[in-house]
Amino acid sequence: MNAKRFPVIVIWLLLSAGGSAMAQQINLDELRSKDVHTNAHAVSQLCVLNRDAVRINIEILTKSKGKLEIADRREVAFTLLGTVRDPHAVNALCKCIELRTFVVSVGELRPVNVGDYYPAAGALAKIGKPAIFHCVGALKQEGSAQRRDCFCWVIGAVEGPEVGRFVLMLALAKETDAKRKARLQEAVPVFEELFPLKQPDRRNYRPRDERD
Repeated sequence: MNAKRFPVIVIWLLLSAGGSAMAQQINLDELRSKDVHTNAHAVSQLCVLNRDAVRINIEILTKSKGKLEIADRREVAFTLLGTVRDPHAVNALCKCIELRTFVVSVGELRPVNVGDYYPAAGALAKIGKPAIFHCVGALKQEGSAQRRDCFCWVIGAVEGPEVGRFVLMLALAKETDAKRKARLQEAVPVFEELFPLKQPDRRNYRPRDERD
């Protein structure tokens, strides 16, 4: 098969705050070039497009109001920001974490989780550790029980039951403000219900001749 230079048109129909389409042509085949300058040009174009896409999607989240609608462009924003995993999006995602989607679609064999129902939480979990500091901070603030559940879920989804609980307990130990400390304390049992610690296999603690 002959290699052809295949021009790819990337059109962000839903991402412009003003509603007009922003299009940029990128030749992805330049990434295969043996010329380092051609490679660098393609990478530079992709980085610029990636940065602009993140910026526009953050604008969409910050300027949009109300609950998610069917075919809401914020759904596209959540998907892209979770895929790109840019830490710059964390703050905007935290502010709309309790927005619930109408349609839940899981493309892999696993149980449906909080991040499937609440796409901002799902995007934060994909961004990973850069989101943890903001999630812990959000748990210190006054908010709905649903926001608390979502932030606890993100921490557990990223860190796991043991480390996630340690993160919360460490934040509790360092917090000096009574109200913020109380809100963190309320989050601990919520986290433990979402991510229960595994019980150790007690057989391994008995003498070998007493084990089953």
